[in-house]
Amino acid sequence: MSILLSNNARKLSLLIILISAFQLAVAQVAQQPKSRDVLVKESIAKLDEDDIHVAAQAALDLGRLRAREAVPAMLRVLESSRVLTLTEHVMAKDENGLSEYLLTDVKGEIINSLGIIGDQRAVPVLKKYLLKPPRQSQVFGGNVAHALYQLTGKSYSYKGYDGEVKRFVPSAKAREDFEKRLPPQEPSRLFPITFEINGKKVDTDLTLRIRQDGKLFEVKYVSSEPLALPKLKPGKRFDLWIVTDTYTFPFEDMHPDAFKVAGWRIGFDSPPYDLEYMELRLISPGVKFVYYLIYQHADGGVTPMFFESHPPLDWYRNITTTPNKP
Repeated sequence: MSILLSNNARKLSLLIILISAFQLAVAQVAQQPKSRDVLVKESIAKLDEDDIHVAAQAALDLGRLRAREAVPAMLRVLESSRVLTLTEHVMAKDENGLSEYLLTDVKGEIINSLGIIGDQRAVPVLKKYLLKPPRQSQVFGGNVAHALYQLTGKSYSYKGYDGEVKRFVPSAKAREDFEKRLPPQEPSRLFPITFEINGKKVDTDLTLRIRQDGKLFEVKYVSSEPLALPKLKPGKRFDLWIVTDTYTFPFEDMHPDAFKVAGWRIGFDSPPYDLEYMELRLISPGVKFVYYLIYQHADGGVTPMFFESHPPLDWYRNITTTPNKP
């Protein structure tokens, strides 16, 4: 009898162990984290949910996941005519007669997430909502301007709650976050650039706008500081614009080694042409002035490049009052 009970006890113990192992395996499968692809697909699908809270959380999650692949779906929902807002009364009137309400706006969450994701496909759509919110939405224009700053680094005008049009002013944190998104840069180095008018050096702020393969980079130049250039593709030519307080000079199809020289001299000269390196026979009749970029090499040599221009005479006569022309 004792042997029989012992065998039954062993069988019962074995059954309990097997059940426990099965439950543990099920629990482990249930707790296994989902892959990013699965989470993105689920969140995209939830954007079309009728439950406003579910759709808003999906828009928020897509931003956290930096889901560029979700941008077309997010823009589709943003531009739709669906009613995607919900206002809930969360607190009764207090002694001052004030109540609290909670607004959930799916389109507002989409706009915030588009700024976080950083995909340029959102820019033309968001620009439409700076002065007027999306249909069936209560999105604040300032939030749209903030998302656009995250995408472009530019400050846009928007309509405030008071109906006044205002210019978005980024916070220090917003500027820092945008700078972190900029392309990798070459190591900074001193790269002297001088700006001249009729052979005389002029102190002015300079900005270098560089376009290569459709991508546009902007670099501020300060003479006393190292110049941090964007990491350009080797062997690929690029377009360059030199922007001063007053002028914009285009230099197209620049050689990829342009930044490997010791420095640049940039400026313009008007008749009579007395600038060194000038070859008068190259200047066409009636040209108002020429602008130039001169490579300065480490061994003291130079490589001048001249470009003819035919602007109105007053365009270059008065450097202090002529507006910049992009």
